[in-house]
Amino acid sequence: MLITVEGIDGSGKNTLACGLSTVLAASHDVKMVASPGYDRTETGKLIGRYLSGNFDLGNDSPYALSLLFALDRQEGQPDLRKWLAEGKLVIADRYAASNIAYQAARADDPDESARVRQFVLDLEYQRLSTIVPAYNIWLDIPVDFSRELIARKGKRDYVSTTYDKFEADGNLMRKVSEEYRELAKDDRYGKWIRIEPVQEGALRAAEAILDEALGRLDLYS
Repeated sequence: MLITVEGIDGSGKNTLACGLSTVLAASHDVKMVASPGYDRTETGKLIGRYLSGNFDLGNDSPYALSLLFALDRQEGQPDLRKWLAEGKLVIADRYAASNIAYQAARADDPDESARVRQFVLDLEYQRLSTIVPAYNIWLDIPVDFSRELIARKGKRDYVSTTYDKFEADGNLMRKVSEEYRELAKDDRYGKWIRIEPVQEGALRAAEAILDEALGRLDLYS
């Protein structure tokens, strides 16, 4: 079974993915992966350089950039297929939905967003036959909280500044949240579980978020 953890930057995806992996390892053979593969795939290394501002891609077309992120995912698909065939439970910190949401959010207007969304959906799941998750856990966090959490992370290997190229754009992050909402409303490509890391104006404890996720997963259906 493949379970993905999705959300804008700074939503707590890695914390939840690691928590799920640790708890579920007591009863399952668990593997954890992350996208992009900044230190795992050649394409992931290239994406890291792009997000850190080392180079650009011409006009930064969402169509062109979606190909780069999809290629990064394809580098890991053989291992993923092998693990799933062996009955392993795979937890993914980001997956295809991130590519769809981020690229559609970068389009110039709502009509173009819809076209980009459909292009990347078709690219990932039809043309490239990307494995469809059983569950997509979406951490729906307000942008102001996410930016604060990113600032707490400190230096990361792929970027020398506090925020990478996407994280620095708060308006983009708001649009990405709306794109996730669009994907989640119809359970597109896997069942979606929406979790709110912030309630009543305060960030919830990581343990509470983990408990909610575990309680809403059905691993035996």
